Amino acid sequence: MKDIQVENLWLMYKIPFSDSGKIVWDNFWAIKDASFSVEKGESLGIIGDNGSGKSTLLKLIAGLLKPDRGSLNTSGRICGLLELGAGFEPELTGKENIEFNACLFGLSKKQTDDVFEDIVDFAQIGRFINAPVKCYSQGMFVRLAFAAAIHMRPEILLIDDSLAVGDKHFQKKCIQKIFELKEQGITIIFVCHDMNLLRRLCERAILLKDGWIVKDGSADKVVEFYSQTQGNYEGVGLINKHGLSIVFNNGRMFLSWKDKLLTPGTGAYTALRYKDKWYDSLQAYWTMKEKHADKIVVTGEFLNPGLIQTWTIEVNAQMQLLINIELSSMFQESFEIEEGQFNLIMGDSYVQWHTPQETGSFPAIRREDNKWQAILGEGLCYKVIGVSAGQASQLPVLAVEAADNAAGVYSQIFNADFATHCRVLQYRKFRLRNFSAEKSDRCDFFSGKILLNIPDFKNYLSSSEHEFALENSELKAQIDKGRCLLFWRNELITKVSHIYCFLYANGQWYSSHLARWRVEKAADGSIVAQGSWPNLALIQQWKLCKTASGFFEMEVSLLVQQEVDIVQQHVCAMFSEGYELWSSDYGKGVFPEKFEDSEIDLLQRCIPRGSITLTNQQALLPDVSVSFSPELSNFAKIFNSDIYYRARVVRIDKIEPETSVKFPPGQYQSFKLGISFDTKRHRISTNKRLNARLEKDKLSLLFERGKGRLFWQDAEITKQLGIYTSLCSKSRWHDSHSKAVWEVLDQAGSRITAIGKWLYLPVTQTWTIVFADSNIIFLTVQMQVKEKISFDCMQTNVMLSEQYGGWGTEQGKDVFPAFQEDMDDNWQLVSPELKTAYVAVEQKQGILPAVRLFTEEDTPFGCLCVLNTDIYHRARLLQHRVKTLKEFDPGEYLFYQGKIAVTEEI
Repeated sequence: MKDIQVENLWLMYKIPFSDSGKIVWDNFWAIKDASFSVEKGESLGIIGDNGSGKSTLLKLIAGLLKPDRGSLNTSGRICGLLELGAGFEPELTGKENIEFNACLFGLSKKQTDDVFEDIVDFAQIGRFINAPVKCYSQGMFVRLAFAAAIHMRPEILLIDDSLAVGDKHFQKKCIQKIFELKEQGITIIFVCHDMNLLRRLCERAILLKDGWIVKDGSADKVVEFYSQTQGNYEGVGLINKHGLSIVFNNGRMFLSWKDKLLTPGTGAYTALRYKDKWYDSLQAYWTMKEKHADKIVVTGEFLNPGLIQTWTIEVNAQMQLLINIELSSMFQESFEIEEGQFNLIMGDSYVQWHTPQETGSFPAIRREDNKWQAILGEGLCYKVIGVSAGQASQLPVLAVEAADNAAGVYSQIFNADFATHCRVLQYRKFRLRNFSAEKSDRCDFFSGKILLNIPDFKNYLSSSEHEFALENSELKAQIDKGRCLLFWRNELITKVSHIYCFLYANGQWYSSHLARWRVEKAADGSIVAQGSWPNLALIQQWKLCKTASGFFEMEVSLLVQQEVDIVQQHVCAMFSEGYELWSSDYGKGVFPEKFEDSEIDLLQRCIPRGSITLTNQQALLPDVSVSFSPELSNFAKIFNSDIYYRARVVRIDKIEPETSVKFPPGQYQSFKLGISFDTKRHRISTNKRLNARLEKDKLSLLFERGKGRLFWQDAEITKQLGIYTSLCSKSRWHDSHSKAVWEVLDQAGSRITAIGKWLYLPVTQTWTIVFADSNIIFLTVQMQVKEKISFDCMQTNVMLSEQYGGWGTEQGKDVFPAFQEDMDDNWQLVSPELKTAYVAVEQKQGILPAVRLFTEEDTPFGCLCVLNTDIYHRARLLQHRVKTLKEFDPGEYLFYQGKIAVTEEI
C-alpha cells in the first residue's frame, strides 16, 4: 500500500529580478518532472545541495503548495516540521497554538488534552507555554513545533533539516523520537544533511539537483554517489582501483569497497586545537593541487588561524592507502598546535575492534548514550588499530597503521553516541610545531596507511607488535615512539608514559614521546631508535639489547649537531600501581595506598648507586629491578605519582656540574640502565601464611596482614584499617597494615600469633589475639626494637563503621559530630582526654552491636580516646594512645595489652 504517489510533478516560482532599475519577472522551475512513490511505513531520505528543491518537495507533499503540472496523492494524516514556526500564530501562546493546530488536524478536545502534557514535557519550555510564541527564542520555537508535530498522531511525518537550529541535547532527543516513530510503522520523509543519520533511518534515498531527481535507490548507494559529487568541485578528488574507491571531498575522505561505503557521516577527517579553539578539516577551503590515477594532493586553508593543511593520498601496488598530512603557516610564521587528531569514522556493521595486544567486541550503542565511549585505556601508542565485521559479513577487515616516524601519536578506539551511531579509529598528537631542522616551514600532522581485506589479520597484528620488541620467556621489552614498554606474560607492567626520557635544553623541556623517531633492528639483534625535536640540533639515541643473563639493558646517548645548553637529563620509569614495596641499598619502604594531588618523593634523597627493586607482595607481578651507572653521574629517586597517573615511579637523573652544561658537537653517553626481573623469589615467600580467622557465635575476627577485621553475624563492623597499631617517628606515621610485612606464626584453637616487620623502622611487632568467650577479644602487642629509636606517639586503634552515631565512656555518652573537611593526620578528638576504664561506640538497634575498648594495667601509661577520622576514611575510632617523646634502646617492650568487647548493648 502506497502512502505517497508522485507522478511527473512540476512546480514553478515567478521570481522578480531587478535589471537596470527595471523589474523583470522570470520563471524558475524548482521541481522538474519528479516521479516516485513511498510505501506505507517506509522511511525516505531526501538529500541535495542548498537550493536543489528539497524543502519545496516537502511543501508539495504537505499540501502547502500546489503543483503546476503532474499529480500528487497521499493517504493518511500528514504532520511535519517544514520550516521554523510554520503554522504557528505569533500572537497566540504556546498552549493556544497547540490547541489550534490539534483542531486543524482533526483531534477532539479530549484527544488534545491527552497529548498536551506530553507535548509540554517534550518541548521543555517551562512557563513559556503560556507566553505568546513571538516571545520565544529560535530554540524554544523549534522545540515546541517539533513536539506538537510528533504528538498529532501522524501517519506521514515530514521533517526538514531545520532541526539543526536546536541545541545538541534536543537534537539527540528528537533523533531518538524519530526512531521510535519509525518502529511504530509511521511513514517518514526526512530531509537531512547528516549522511550517517540518514543511512541509519532510511532504507531508501532520493538525490535532488536543480529540481531534478538524479538518483533514487538504496540509501547507501545514493549517499556514496552524493559524497563524490557535492560541494566545491575544486576540493573534490577520486581514486578508483580494483574495487577500492577513495573520495576526498572538501576536508573529508570516504572509503568504499566493492560499492559498499565503509565510512559514513564525516568519513575520515582531521581536527586541531590551536590557541584553545578547535578547527576541523571541514572548515577549511580546499583546492586540488594534483590529480592522478592513484594519487591526489589537496590543500586546505584555515583562514582564521592562518594555517594550511596538505593531504597526500596514494594507493600503492599492494593496495595500501598511504596518507601523509602536513601542517604549515600561511604567513611563514612559527606556530604550535596544542593537539591534532586524525579520525576515521566506520559504520556500525563493524562489530569487533583490534590492537596488537587485545581484541574485543564493541558494546551495543544504546539510546541513552550521548557521548563517545573510549574502548582503550588512556595514553596508549599502538602502531596499529583496526576493526572487523565478523566472518559472515562481506565487509573487509580494516586497519590503520601509523608510520614509524609518527612519534608521540596516541591511539584510541571509540564507540560513538546514539546520534552518530558508528565506530571511530583515532590517532592523537600533542604540541605540533613547525621550524624543525628538517623542514623549515611545516610539521608532520599524521602519517600512516590504511589496509583493507588483510588475508591473515591475526598474523599481521602480531608482526606489527613484535617488530621492535625483545622477548625472553615470559618477559618482553618494546620500543614504541619514544617509550619503552615492559610486559610480563603479555600484560603491561609499565603504564602511561612507560619508560621515557626528558631533558631541559636551551631553556625548554623536551620529552622523548613528543619527538620524531626512527627505529630499526641492528644486526646483533638489538633495537636502535633515534629521536629528534623541532628547533633542537641534537638526536637522542636509544639502544635496547638483551644481556647475557636474559634480561634487558638500555643505553641512552646524545648526538649533538650544534652547540647546545643541557641543564638536566632524566629517564623516568612508570610502573603499575600493583607494586606495593620498594627497596634499595639505602632503604626500603611501602608505597602509599592513596594517591595525592601531586607526586610524593618517598625517600626524599638521591640514591647514588645500586638498583631499585619494586615488589608485589602477593606475587601477582614479578619483582622488577632498575640499575643505573654511577660512572655516568646517574642517581635514582623514587616517587608515588599523583592521582591522575596512579603509578609507581623510578626516576634516574644525570647530575652534571654547572660548568658542564654546554655540549659542543659530538656524541655523549647519558644513561646505562639494567632492567631485570625476579619471577621466582617472591613466589616462595607467598607460602607464608598472611591471614587467619577466629569465630565464636555471632562474632568473628579476620587477621589480614597487620589489621584485624571484626564481623558481627557475617556483616563487617570495622572499616578500612580495622584494628591496627601506628607509630609516629620524626613526625612521620607508620601503621601496621601498610608499613610492615606480616606472617601468621601460629593458629591454635581460639588463638592467633602473628609477627610483622616494619620496613621503614627497626621495629618488629608480635600480636597475640585470643577469643576469651563469645564476645571478648584479648589483644597483646609486643614490640621488638633492634636499633635505638624515638617515638612521638604510639597508638592502638579500632576503626569502626560511620553508621555508629553515638559514643560513650564510664563518665557518660554523646553523639558523633559531622566529619570535617581539610583535616590533617591529627583526626578530630570527640572525647575528653581523661583517664577512663573504656571507650565505646553505642549499639545501633538491629544493625550494629556496641563495641568497647579496654586496657590492662600493664599497658604503658596513656589514655583512651574517641575520634572522628577525616572525610576520606569516614569512620569512628576507638584509640589507646601514648603521646610522649620517648627513646627506646634495643630490646622488647609491651606496646599494648587490653580487650575488645562486642555486645548487644553498651
